[in-house]
Amino acid sequence: MGNCLAETDEDRARLSLEAKRNKQLDKELQLEEKAGRLVHKLLLLGAGESGKSTFFKQLVRIHDKGYDVNSRRAFERSIYKNIINSVYFLFKAVDTYGYTLDSKTVGLRDFFEETAPVDEEANWLIDDKMGDAIKAIWTDPAVQTAFKNRDDKATMFYLFDGAEYFFNKIDEVKADKYIPDEEDIVRCRIRTSGIIEKSFEIKGNHFSSITKTSAQQNSSHVQA
Repeated sequence: MGNCLAETDEDRARLSLEAKRNKQLDKELQLEEKAGRLVHKLLLLGAGESGKSTFFKQLVRIHDKGYDVNSRRAFERSIYKNIINSVYFLFKAVDTYGYTLDSKTVGLRDFFEETAPVDEEANWLIDDKMGDAIKAIWTDPAVQTAFKNRDDKATMFYLFDGAEYFFNKIDEVKADKYIPDEEDIVRCRIRTSGIIEKSFEIKGNHFSSITKTSAQQNSSHVQA
């Protein structure tokens, strides 16, 4: 008659080893479960441009190791795109609401529209000449009027929140050795999609930040 029980010393040793492994595994799982309960989970949800990514970047900046040089360089292209697209949006507002550009700015606009990229895969770059043109365009009275009236119901148009910040530091951005600083990174607008997760420790408390992002399309022109 067959016997399902261990009948040899080898069988008994094997079963004993498996039992010990199972016990150790159960212990590890219990410890992981306990550790998981000690992690405060932050789930960041919201519509496009509601500030999720900005909040996430602030967490990295303040409570993690921040951004090293290589990480900061990775934001250069997006910052160039932010600035160039903002000029396009301002020109569209000028046209839409009937503001009149100075004759000098009309010439700069021609240069800008002939030179600035529009394709997503283009080489987005602001060199010294483009930077000087953008600086002069930004000071044009019609452009300034469009900018100041951007939130008025009758003259409203899209312009990303960091536009003024970057226009005012265009001399730095156009420099050959420009490397974005952490404030530039926080201000930069990046189109993202998917889920971003990062762990932080704040005063001995463990946090796991999960950001659900989705690609956003503006009503006009390319965006970063």
